[in-house]
Amino acid sequence: NLLTTDAGIVSEGILVASVDARLPGLPPDQRRLTFDLMSERIAAQPGVDAVAQVMMSPFSGQGWNGSVRGDQAGAEQWQESWFNRVGPGFFSTMQTRLVAGREFTARDDRSAPQIAIVNEEFARKVFAGANPVGRTFRMDAPAGEEFQTFEIVGLVANTKYGGLREDTRA
Repeated sequence: NLLTTDAGIVSEGILVASVDARLPGLPPDQRRLTFDLMSERIAAQPGVDAVAQVMMSPFSGQGWNGSVRGDQAGAEQWQESWFNRVGPGFFSTMQTRLVAGREFTARDDRSAPQIAIVNEEFARKVFAGANPVGRTFRMDAPAGEEFQTFEIVGLVANTKYGGLREDTRA
């Protein structure tokens, strides 16, 4: 099993599968349960070391970006950042080094406070390189909507996400 891109093989032993739970007509509240059950069943298979869920797989060509602003005094400038939704164990499954803080857990669901894990480039751009764990940032919102505020619970090493030749993105 190889994760491949146009640039070649990224890593051996990683299988990426895309599943759209909307196709069988599952209501939104059943989609999460379906993905959790699939993850449990896959994790139980012989030879499987780790399973993680992600909204947009690395090197898939998909992207979601927006503007953020840190909580520090004088943080008036918005910075571009790239986002994704990932499940518990994503960073360890992808062998992305956790620099500080923690990974997401099963308790970090939609009913919990909004939290984020950011990379070192995000910390450099938004917090002048300081450890961001415990800090907050705001995500820009469309006109008429409130800003979303996220608490940072983890800091991970920079990785490539869109392509191997890309500059590091926050």
